[in-house]
Amino acid sequence: MPAEMTIHEGKTDGGLSVVFLCFNDAPTIASCVEQAFVVLQSAVKEVEVIVVEDGSRDHSKKVLYALAQKYPALTVIYHARNMGYGASLADGVMAATKEFVLCVDGDNQFDLNDAPVLFRIAERSYEIVSGCRIPRADPWYRCAAGWLFNRAVQIIFALPVKDVDCGFKLLNRDAARQLFPTRSNLLVWVEALIKAKARGYRCADTIVHHRPRLSGQSTVFRFSGIAQILYELISVGLRFKRLNTSPGMLHLRIELQRGEINESRHEIGAACCNLGSFEPTAIDACGPKWRRDRDGPQEL
Repeated sequence: MPAEMTIHEGKTDGGLSVVFLCFNDAPTIASCVEQAFVVLQSAVKEVEVIVVEDGSRDHSKKVLYALAQKYPALTVIYHARNMGYGASLADGVMAATKEFVLCVDGDNQFDLNDAPVLFRIAERSYEIVSGCRIPRADPWYRCAAGWLFNRAVQIIFALPVKDVDCGFKLLNRDAARQLFPTRSNLLVWVEALIKAKARGYRCADTIVHHRPRLSGQSTVFRFSGIAQILYELISVGLRFKRLNTSPGMLHLRIELQRGEINESRHEIGAACCNLGSFEPTAIDACGPKWRRDRDGPQEL
């Protein structure tokens, strides 16, 4: 069970590690880091920011070097070459020293003012709180492809998370270290969530703001990226097939706590209003809860 995190006098008990992933994000990474220190230091007692620089070809390294001089609580992990999304995320999670880890993409498409909402949900003993981009501020073809991808993953792997590959997630650090590293690169969150499901972790969804991407471009929609996604889908499916047919997994079921969902929706919605983020009815705060029955899941 994750450590309890409570908010009082404007601050949250329990330290937070913010992990940004940076690849050719020189125009946006500075604003991400600065927002993290400005917004989160007013809400969390202990904050550290970790940036994983994944062999960028632009001047991201220079920008991060200047930021490190300005913010002593900033840690930068440099990759000599591009290692990929999965390796970068694993390095950031394993370097985190605080009780909770907030994973954020470095393209500045997410608003860190939404982070306190995730804290409120994590307080209810959820190991993972996953952002859900509604509306998603991407071109129509990315939105369509994202919808198809999420539906495929939900059907194939029985994952109830609404926005599997959303790059805005809060995890309990001890739980996160059981999920990473993964063998997948682009499907890192799919593999991590399958492991979380098998271990009986609890996961919740909540709506988060999503901004248009103002610089850079995704490499996923190139032919090589699409081919890698298909390869990793097959690979993950084969590697975790035994979990879907084992007796232990037959006892691992999705359980909806109706009363808890209603109570949490009202409570989190009120918190969002105080932050000026959402209307109370806009939040689906507590999604499906995973738990294991007496036999438990097989170890991965």
